[in-house]
Amino acid sequence: MEYKRVLELEGYRVGLVHDLNVRGIDEFMPDGLVTKKFLEDDSLPAALEAFFGQPVDVAVLGHTH
Repeated sequence: MEYKRVLELEGYRVGLVHDLNVRGIDEFMPDGLVTKKFLEDDSLPAALEAFFGQPVDVAVLGHTH
């Protein structure tokens, strides 16, 4: 079984993973808090690209229970 996967769906790259282990991301994130945790030179898109190995438009996490 793959640990993480990127799917192309209707022109969007969707990253799927159970536990997104990226600095600044917590499983309990109220709306708007994610963008406040990243500095200008350390953006969320760059962190997601480093994690998934390619740029993604959407990240879907299963570890939010």
